[in-house]
Amino acid sequence: ESIEPGHEGLGSMVDVNVRKLDKRGVRGRQLDAVLAGERRNGLDSKDDSATVAALWNGRVLRFIAVFIDEILKSPDVSAVSPSAAARAAYEATLERHHTRLMRAAARTLLANMPDAAALFETKLGYDAADFNTTLRADFADLTHALTPLLYKLDHLLAANSGGLNSL
Repeated sequence: ESIEPGHEGLGSMVDVNVRKLDKRGVRGRQLDAVLAGERRNGLDSKDDSATVAALWNGRVLRFIAVFIDEILKSPDVSAVSPSAAARAAYEATLERHHTRLMRAAARTLLANMPDAAALFETKLGYDAADFNTTLRADFADLTHALTPLLYKLDHLLAANSGGLNSL
């Protein structure tokens, strides 16, 4: 489920890119072999390529990692503005890859995010009493898990994506 209003956005972007990866036969194969093959065949910059799908999923994962890091900077998670954290994460990650129109749309979506209670309790299912304990620990665990994945993906893309921008 997405962190954006209307349950659309990041989740549906990831789903689209996972379908692209499936279409390119990544399931059951090493991603680096698929990316290298696309580069050899000049397919790495095509919109339906595994390379572009991996690139955008990596960018979304980096956005999520930065968003969580922004939340964890606060000593009191319940006092965090998810909208402000998401804006900071967007500016640090996805913004430079979007057109002017996409940036305006993203800013509008991020400005309308739910508050901390609605996001963490209603959407993510954490009890308010657990925001600074369980939620904080789960978020820290998630960012620790994402860090090596993003590092590896960034290196794979740098080696196999031709002239595409990195994460």
